[in-house]
Amino acid sequence: MEKNKFTYRDGVTIYLLAVLAAIAYQVVIAFVFEAFKATELLSSVDWLSTLVAFPIQVIFFLTAFLYCRSKKTRFDLTPKPLKPLGYVLPIICAIGGLFLFYLAHISFALLLDAMNYQSAGGIEFETVAGKIIGVIVTVFAAPIGEEIVFRGALLSGLKEKFKAPVAIVLSGLAFSLMHMNPEQTVYQFLLGCTCAYLTLQSGSLIPAIIAHGTSNLIACLMEIIEPFGSGFEFIVNWLIGVPWLFALLAVVLLAAAVVGIYFLGKLLARCKIEKAARTFTARPPIMKQQSEEAVEVQSESLLKKRNGNGAALYGIAIGATAFMWAATFLVCIATGNGWLEGLI
Repeated sequence: MEKNKFTYRDGVTIYLLAVLAAIAYQVVIAFVFEAFKATELLSSVDWLSTLVAFPIQVIFFLTAFLYCRSKKTRFDLTPKPLKPLGYVLPIICAIGGLFLFYLAHISFALLLDAMNYQSAGGIEFETVAGKIIGVIVTVFAAPIGEEIVFRGALLSGLKEKFKAPVAIVLSGLAFSLMHMNPEQTVYQFLLGCTCAYLTLQSGSLIPAIIAHGTSNLIACLMEIIEPFGSGFEFIVNWLIGVPWLFALLAVVLLAAAVVGIYFLGKLLARCKIEKAARTFTARPPIMKQQSEEAVEVQSESLLKKRNGNGAALYGIAIGATAFMWAATFLVCIATGNGWLEGLI
């Protein structure tokens, strides 16, 4: 079966459908828990809130799969195999990026603290079940589901419309807002841009999945292994006590991360496995050759028609996630400042 070329409109449509489906699921779950008064259950069973997040990744996967199947198309940036080094470089990028981006992330967290922002909370690792389910969801399920939508589908579409730097930034922005977690916004944006860059350089989704999973794994270990997390927190707190040094290091480390990931991406581009060249090419009949130009013109016309104006779809998806992000931000600010006392 001949497949249609994947377009910009296809990419942003999958992104929009996945985001709206995920938001709808979260709203339904919130109403269900509220209806059954399960707030106490959520606080007593640490793995339940994490488990509830798992279907979102299934939604992402099914949205991309079903859309491509219905449209008889396939996004360009699929999990193509790479040379062995191509599986190692993303791990290096993730480890280096996590620590080099960390002070930039903390800088935004400090700004939120100054506004009396009260964290909405995150994944809990109090029990063995909580640790196991947390690792499964964040290290395995999330990288696969999210990368399929944001670097597989969305980025495949964006690269057809924009130059690489713009496509990378738009993918990172969509990724960071999708999490609807203000305190993680800076780091999620930087991670999203890194994954997008690695994907474009390699032409494969595998490096982004590996980098994403590695980053989440380290974050989990920092929560699970107390000495590791406490030691890192001690260093950061000491740096915060010396503002000029903290600011200088934040800028220097961020710049070092960008430069380092840039060159690692260039090296990753050499890890592609080129398809073997065909040794025999059948020459088409002469009567068919004369129609090649006409077929090419017709194909371009159909592609433009299918491409359409996806900017509106991207704007709707970004707007929806930005609204949810802003709502979370305002609620956390209002809670931290006591503005909601007596109202709820």
